[in-house]
Amino acid sequence: MERMTTSKAGTIFAGIVSIALGLVLFMNPNGSTVAIVQIIGWALIVGGGFSLACALSSWNVILMQADLYMGLLGLLFGFLMVNMPGIFVAWLFILLGIYVIVLGFESLAAVNLAGRLTGSNSTGSRIGALLVIALGVVVMLSPMGSASIAMSITGIVLVALGIGKIMEGIRMPGRKG
Repeated sequence: MERMTTSKAGTIFAGIVSIALGLVLFMNPNGSTVAIVQIIGWALIVGGGFSLACALSSWNVILMQADLYMGLLGLLFGFLMVNMPGIFVAWLFILLGIYVIVLGFESLAAVNLAGRLTGSNSTGSRIGALLVIALGVVVMLSPMGSASIAMSITGIVLVALGIGKIMEGIRMPGRKG
C-alpha cells in the first residue's frame, strides 16, 4: 500500500501562500473582511441563480417552490452582501457581542450558585465573568474594530503557520531516484 505524502516544493509553496495571506489580513484587516463578505455574496448570487434555473426547469411543484424561494433568498442576500458588506460584518460582531454577554451572565450566575452551594467565595471567577461581560459590550459597541482585531490576529497566525510550513518543507528529505 502506498503512502500519500506531500512534496517538499508543495509544502514550501503552502507556507509562502500562508505568509502572503497572513500579511494581507494583518496589513489590511478591514479590507480583507469586506472582501471575504463580498466573495460570500457572489457565491450566494451564483447559487441563487442556479436555484432559480432549477425552479424554472423543475416538474415537481414542491421542489420548484423550494428552489424558487431559496434562489430568491440567495440572490437577495448575495446582492446585499456585495453592495453593503460593512453592514453584514457589523451585524455579525454585534450578534457575537450579545452572545459573549449572555455567556458572561451565565458564567456569573454559575459562580454565584456554586458559591451558595459550597459556601466558598470565588472572587476571581466573578471578576472573570464580569470581564467576559465587559468584553462582550466592547465587541458589540465596536463591531468593525472587533473585526479588524480578529483579522489581524488571523493574519499573525497565518504568518506563523507559513513559517512553520516553510521550515517543515526545508527539513523534508529530497526526492530519491
